[in-house]
Amino acid sequence: MSLELSKNIEEGANKEVKDANKEVKDGPALFYNDIESDEKKTNNEELKKRVRFTEDSKKYCGLLPDTDILDTVVDGYFNIQCIRSSKDIQIFLKDRFDSNYLNPSILQKVISGINSLIEKLQSVDVGVNVPVLLKGGSKKGNQLQKIHLPFLQKFKCLFERFMVLEGVSL
Repeated sequence: MSLELSKNIEEGANKEVKDANKEVKDGPALFYNDIESDEKKTNNEELKKRVRFTEDSKKYCGLLPDTDILDTVVDGYFNIQCIRSSKDIQIFLKDRFDSNYLNPSILQKVISGINSLIEKLQSVDVGVNVPVLLKGGSKKGNQLQKIHLPFLQKFKCLFERFMVLEGVSL
């Protein structure tokens, strides 16, 4: 096939695409090669899009330190089953988090999260799943049921002892 013939075939195909676009003007877009879409594109390029967030929106990526620690230690206690003492919690957390994460205010929020989880488990019916992170966002997706309540209460005691080891007041 000659170069001129292939060029004519290509031009014919482009014309068919433009004609099809004009026929489907008000319907869903099938082709974006027409002149109108090029004109719209240049008009849209002139408009700069801006996004604004409210003051109370997240200013961080991922979980907050307290929810991250809560999610991790509950997973370590119930799933990995590597936590049997307050010293185990200390070792477990120091292996996974840097020292900035393990400050007193964050650890107090973790114990508060454990208390909230206990209260929630006390109020649900048997067989109802309760997410470990009540506000959502868990990386692990762990859920507990009322049957886990005595174990969670024991874990709370272990965590309180761990806080004493760290020199954090309850």
